[in-house]
Amino acid sequence: MLTQDILVCLEQKKILMEQILNITKQMEVQSLEETVDLDLLLEQRGQLMQRVDKCNLLIRSKTELQDSVEQERLRDLMSLQLEEETCSPDEKRALNLVSEINALFRQAAALNRSTMDLLLVQRENSKKQLAELKQQGEQNNLFTYQ
Repeated sequence: MLTQDILVCLEQKKILMEQILNITKQMEVQSLEETVDLDLLLEQRGQLMQRVDKCNLLIRSKTELQDSVEQERLRDLMSLQLEEETCSPDEKRALNLVSEINALFRQAAALNRSTMDLLLVQRENSKKQLAELKQQGEQNNLFTYQ
């Protein structure tokens, strides 16, 4: 049986995933700036991810309290394997929440990948610039006495 505790956890998880997505968007914006400092955003996002993990643990522990038939049904619900027409109103709400959470996760993951790609390109460009500057400095020092 789907408990209110599980529904509350799913609602909390959705809110946390929305916050994670928003922070990931901020990270993308910052990665486009000349100087990038993502430490605070990474820390905030990490804390939110820990809270998502706690929600997952609570959902798992509440699921394990159910009999085996209900455990299987809840697992099917969490993996979006239930047909909506066979669901109770609470199960439909949970199914919708799980679907929204999954969509938020996919968005955040895709945005994170593109941000990482941007940062890698910037890193390579910075390395090239540094090498060019170093080479110019060595050429300028050829004719000076030290």
